[in-house]
Parts: sequence; C-alpha cells; structure tokens
Amino acid sequence: GARSARSIPLPIAPGSAWSVQVGSFGDMQNAQSLAARLLQHQHSAQVSTLVVNGRALYRVRVGHLGRREDAEALRVRIEQSMGLNGRVVPDP
Repeated sequence: GARSARSIPLPIAPGSAWSVQVGSFGDMQNAQSLAARLLQHQHSAQVSTLVVNGRALYRVRVGHLGRREDAEALRVRIEQSMGLNGRVVPDP
C-alpha cells in the first residue's frame, strides 16, 4: 500500500552490525586479491563464503560497525580512495 512506500527505518536487533560489501566473486582468488588491495589501503577486509544454488560465492566485506551511518561513511571513503562501489549490508 501507499504506507509502505515511506522509508521507515527498520528496527535493528541489539548486537546487529553493519559492514560494507565491496565485492562478490565466484572465484576465491579474485576475492582474496581484492581483500589484499583493501588491506594496502588500511581497510581490513574479510572474505566470507556463501553458497547460492550450489555455487560458492566469496563476499569481500570491510568493517563491523554498530551504526549504519558509520558503515555508510566507510563506504564513501572506500569509494573515494579506491574507486570501488560498495554497499552497506547488515552484518549479524
């Protein structure tokens, strides 16, 4: 309905966090290579594996921040310093 079109902040469970997903790859080496590049720019990245339809996807994420605004600021810093378009995602 028209009501759901308004942007209402979702309630955030205590202990939830945010990170910036910078890339998602079908190839582990690509993911590790991006994580290494991020590290050279002082962004400590984690590579996590997600299986989708029987295929492994390797996600590269930076940060584990309590506030979405902080994750958004980190996303902008990564974009400005490295030209990478990340997106802010919940990081339970």
